[in-house]
Amino acid sequence: MSLGPDALPGAAADGPPGACVRGPVSTNTTWPARGSLVSVCGTVTVESGATLTIAPGATVELDPEVSINVANGGRLLAEGTEAKTISFTRPAKSTASWGNITINGGAGSPETRISHAHFDFNASALGATAVPCLQVTGGTVHFDHLTFGNTGSPYIHLDGASFVVSDCTFPTPTAVFEPVHGTQGVKSGGHGIVSRCFFGAPTGYNDAVDFTGGNRPGDPIVHFINNVFVGSEDDILDLDGTDAWVEGNIFMHAHKGRATPDSASAVSGGGDSGNTSEITIIGNVIYDCDQAAAAKEGNFFTLINNTIVRQNHAAGDDTDGAVVLLAEGKTSEAAGMYLEGNILFDIEKLTRNAKAAVVTFTNNLMPLRWDGPGTANTTGDPIFKHVPQPTETVFMNWAQAQVMRTWLGLDAASPGRGTGPNGIDKGGGIPPGVSISGEPDGVTKQTTATLVVGPNRMGNSIPLPGWPNGSGYTHYKWRLDGGVWSPETPIGSPVALKGLVAGPHQVEVTGKRDSGLYQDDPLFGADAVLSRSRTWTVTP
Repeated sequence: MSLGPDALPGAAADGPPGACVRGPVSTNTTWPARGSLVSVCGTVTVESGATLTIAPGATVELDPEVSINVANGGRLLAEGTEAKTISFTRPAKSTASWGNITINGGAGSPETRISHAHFDFNASALGATAVPCLQVTGGTVHFDHLTFGNTGSPYIHLDGASFVVSDCTFPTPTAVFEPVHGTQGVKSGGHGIVSRCFFGAPTGYNDAVDFTGGNRPGDPIVHFINNVFVGSEDDILDLDGTDAWVEGNIFMHAHKGRATPDSASAVSGGGDSGNTSEITIIGNVIYDCDQAAAAKEGNFFTLINNTIVRQNHAAGDDTDGAVVLLAEGKTSEAAGMYLEGNILFDIEKLTRNAKAAVVTFTNNLMPLRWDGPGTANTTGDPIFKHVPQPTETVFMNWAQAQVMRTWLGLDAASPGRGTGPNGIDKGGGIPPGVSISGEPDGVTKQTTATLVVGPNRMGNSIPLPGWPNGSGYTHYKWRLDGGVWSPETPIGSPVALKGLVAGPHQVEVTGKRDSGLYQDDPLFGADAVLSRSRTWTVTP
């Protein structure tokens, strides 16, 4: 490593008092060589071809306005552990903020990995000069188990990047900003995943996540899987001109604030630069929001197997509310929405500002009558295990909020049991991944079986350019009894089994999301799962 003129040679991390590091990192370097403290007195740049490794348990103290930059082709590896968290902070005697960490990149740039790390006292400039703690510009990153102590500055910006952001905690801001922001979509050849993160509630005209860019076919698209969002005075996910896969999240308390000029919704999107948003929203719990979804300006959303409870605008500053919003203010209408297999409970009304947009309700359990497109909707009490009051839903972390899945789970007597798409339950209590139906029940003499894999939806005004292979799961692979995986199979073709031998049998399936990634892709980490049929037994 090259050291600046004020640094002591050989004192990269733990040398004599006053020693510090600064300047370019041009060869592979590890901090610290000994001890646990790294003093950084000047901006450090990890140059192309070099890797800067920060050891687990290290404390990195950065002087005022000092930053760490990773050049295109460089790499930062700061991988702590649960027992040895890495800390990025300022010197104990300092009262000024350090800068931030910027990861630059381009096509084929190496992956920067930061895990089990805590950030505090980073720069807090807002507005047009917003400085996020972590800025990714064209880079490839994996951020895991990150926490942030400075609640007065944005946490992460992801611009034209490839990223996995998992198990991170984004605390409630104490200033007016969007905790996670992204532009330019996902980098070509890359991936975009935000999973198992906890988002505090931003204030004012700010979304919890604002992400723009990425459309089928051809572009990688962003995924939001198994996150917890505890509120917003605007939208929680704002996805303009952005196709996305939104699965298994808990959305709560999105209510329009006085400083918000438009509506508040769990998932929202309008057009951007001529692009629209086609978003698959599947298996989520949406509680106490002005709207569950708001599509505008030619967008189209599909909502499949979600639980939407206490849709109500009374807690906010809006004059109206509904399960789905199709336009607002002077914006043009959405193309439409398709809703199937959802449970709607304690709602004000089904649609808002729908005129020309095509909205289809099919096979939903909901309290209100629907006379528009769709069929097989039923009314009745879903018989949840517990319907909480808002005062019961103040959660401080991801784990606490998981009780919502238990509370809004279905009683054995619920009419939502076994009546959803492909014979699974209605609502958001379904397991992640494809569903499987048609397996024999218990014991059978039959040596054949035909299993159906789903869901996948086409037609019903679902736009083909946005979902060229349908919304939901487009293909799958399967194996019998832990054997060899099949070739990729179109979702419309069933699993046809013949010549089954005596004994127990089970089929495992991995489904290909309309995003192009299989559900068991290692990129999904703990959310990479297989779907399994019920076990049945063949007897002669």
